[in-house]
Amino acid sequence: MALQKLHLPPDQSSYSVGFSKESVSVKLDGGKSRFRLDKQGGVSTVSVKWVCDQEQYQYLRAFYNTVSARASLPFLLDLYLDQPDLTEHKCNFVPGSMRLQSQRGYRFEVVASIEALVETVAL
Repeated sequence: MALQKLHLPPDQSSYSVGFSKESVSVKLDGGKSRFRLDKQGGVSTVSVKWVCDQEQYQYLRAFYNTVSARASLPFLLDLYLDQPDLTEHKCNFVPGSMRLQSQRGYRFEVVASIEALVETVAL
């Protein structure tokens, strides 16, 4: 089954990214820690915000409720993460993280945390 894409990119100025942890370290007594690569790629946690009009807000809520099945199913979203351009990532909403942060007239600010799969490009 092909993943559905959320066609409402988050506000670029709202990004906060916790990049995936790909290496591990062991603190050694009396010396430098030992480091090794644990896995390539991984999941980055991204805090995002959408500033929506009424129609966009309805679309975002409908997408969350149906396509992501209230944060239980993955979807596709264009994000700035590992490249300087927008790239498509397989994502999941972090359950319980989506909330309406503010609403003024027909302007809705929605925030959420997303886990985005990051494909590591071999150098």
